[in-house]
Order: sequence, then structure tokens, then C-alpha cells
Amino acid sequence: MNCRIQKFWKFSDEIINNRLKELRETKTQSDKPKDIVDALFRAQHIEGKEGSLVTSRNIISEFLLFYIAATGTTPSHIYGLLLYVSRHPQVKQKMQDEIDRLFSAGQPINAESLRQMTYTSAVMHETNRIYGPGISLFTREVAIDTKLGKVPLKAGTLLNHEFITNNYNPEFYINPKEFRPERWL
Repeated sequence: MNCRIQKFWKFSDEIINNRLKELRETKTQSDKPKDIVDALFRAQHIEGKEGSLVTSRNIISEFLLFYIAATGTTPSHIYGLLLYVSRHPQVKQKMQDEIDRLFSAGQPINAESLRQMTYTSAVMHETNRIYGPGISLFTREVAIDTKLGKVPLKAGTLLNHEFITNNYNPEFYINPKEFRPERWL
């Protein structure tokens, strides 16, 4: 594993494990969790069941997923959108034509007018498909010996899924490496 990722995991482990320790020591009886780590901690200890399928490693992964999703996906998506639109002038022109058609007479921007932006929406979907948040940082630990299809997995095995690989699968998309917003229309 990359050294920077190892440092990141170690840092995250320390923060989350300190929070989990705090939760174990205080065990408040309030009805509502205080934060996402508290909610996951409660899921880990439902009815006092130890050996829950929600492991400390899974709690850390879930926390990081929420954190990175909340802070990284929007700027990343905007960057990808600008990148692909700049590389495809015909796409930029179609988007501009749609914006001019819908808003040139000073029409208000509201939910209805945004629903009419079908081409711009298709460009956003295609950007997300090609440049989507395919973060491979989030592993899951197998809690019990099991099988994934025909593959046996032992407890403690770390699994990772590259979500973005589906977006380049020719079984799902014709010419998957091609930026083609029209596939969404």
C-alpha cells in the first residue's frame, strides 16, 4: 500500500479509535446518536452483541467515505466537467445553445427550468460516468468466513471495489472510453 495512504489510515485510525474509546467509556443513553461515528458504534453494539458485522475498521471506512464524499466530490466533478467540455467544443456549444434558449429572455432559474436542461444534465451524467468519484481508498473487512460468488473469503480479508471500472465496461456502455453525453438522452 502506498506510504501516504498508510499514513492517512494510521491518522484516521487514531482519530476514530479515540472517539470509539470515548463512546465505550461514556455509553450515553440518549435516543439520538451525536455523530456518524456514534451511529456506527451503536450499530456495532446493538443489544450488546459482540462480534458484530460492523467492525472498527468498517466504522473508519464509513466515516472516511462520508467525509471525502462531502468534501471532495463536488470540486472533482466540476473539474471533470470543465475538462471534458473544454476538450469537446461541440459539447460546449450545445450546452451554450441550451442555456441561451432557456434563459436568454430573462426567465427565472428554478426547478422547472433546470429540468428542461436535458443536454446539460446529460453532460453532467457523462462526466460523472467517466470522471466519477471512483475512490478506491475504502476497504471493507470480511467479518466472517464467507464466499463472494465462488471465491472463498476468510474473516479479516480486506476487500476493495473500484466503482469506476463498471463505468468503462463495454457490457454496460458502447464505446465506454468515449465522452458522449448523448448516451444519456
